[in-house]
Amino acid sequence: MLLRRLAVVLLLLPFATPLTQAQEPAAKVTQIAPKFFLISNAAGNLVLMTGDDASFVAGIQHPALVKQALATVTAQKAPPVKFVLIVDDEKAPDYGDGGWGARGALTMSQELLNSRLHKPGQVAPMLGFSQVMQLHIKGEDTHLIHDRAGYSDADVAIHFEHSGVAYLGPAFTNDGYPRIDTSHGGKLSGVIDTADFFATNFAGAPQAIEPIVPGRGPVATIRDLAAYRDMLRTVRDRVRTAAKSGKSVQDVIASKPTAEFDEKWGHGPVTPAQFVSMVYEAVSKE
Repeated sequence: MLLRRLAVVLLLLPFATPLTQAQEPAAKVTQIAPKFFLISNAAGNLVLMTGDDASFVAGIQHPALVKQALATVTAQKAPPVKFVLIVDDEKAPDYGDGGWGARGALTMSQELLNSRLHKPGQVAPMLGFSQVMQLHIKGEDTHLIHDRAGYSDADVAIHFEHSGVAYLGPAFTNDGYPRIDTSHGGKLSGVIDTADFFATNFAGAPQAIEPIVPGRGPVATIRDLAAYRDMLRTVRDRVRTAAKSGKSVQDVIASKPTAEFDEKWGHGPVTPAQFVSMVYEAVSKE
């Protein structure tokens, strides 16, 4: 009898493994400012603003994040989500509009991303914009800004002017090295310029943009953002010098140009070797 039960367990194991792998990473909620909540998991961050007459979400539309954002709106007895900004991400085409359009929200994205989200089986955002959009939600003026390519050609930063919160999307990662999607126009120089713009121009008034919400990882300060910028500049300069001298990407990876930063930045989803490879490709194209 014992052998028979063991045989049944072993028979079921191959079928149990995919279910475990398919489980979504849990999402957690952190209040980061009055009426502002960070919905986060390993996939990335979603920002929820519960306004006076409407709620607004922006970020990666991972199903677990969307589910938790809806639960948070209910728990806070907040107004329904009426506006949604979808940001770029390697999985963005798989998420579509996150189901928000069917719930009555106005969904939007930068127009270059919007075109990529039109795929069979997915609902694309209703609205695409090119450079700047301003949302007047009661109690909060919100600017959605596409200044430059960074993670991809569709990067958007958000400034919540009244509350002093900034969301920088995948151009800023606070849990490890960033990704650079050069296949969709991503530019390392743009990632650095975005970090430098906010770190430099708001150095004397950090309250205007802190807390800073990255595309991945915990909320940050201007000092965190400046350290991120400095790390990117240092690695870029080292990789660019090596590439110009004729070294292959394998040679550059072997030289470990990120070694002094790996303790802090090398434990995220992007390994040091992967990051160096992305930087090498980026500097070779720019």
